[in-house]
Amino acid sequence: MRYKASSGIDKATALALAEAGIDLAIASRSKSNLEEVAKPVKKFRIDLRLYPLNSVDVNQVKAEKRAIAAEFGPVDILVNNTGMGYADLVGAIPP
Repeated sequence: MRYKASSGIDKATALALAEAGIDLAIASRSKSNLEEVAKPVKKFRIDLRLYPLNSVDVNQVKAEKRAIAAEFGPVDILVNNTGMGYADLVGAIPP
């Protein structure tokens, strides 16, 4: 399981998946937020790994993706709730 989570619905989803016995790799910009999510998740005794990650840094995302795949193997479930904002007309946003 690869997951991006640190608060709100992301955190709730991580907790539900952990309760179901699903191993988690969770990523977020804030290491302290990841550690807060880890506290309640640890009681489910799953394989939990934390990845502080800035999703805007494409090179970092690629490197961490490779690291997660090397540590966990193939992705079974991916929940991606990363968003990006643009301050321009929709037609001016690069693909």
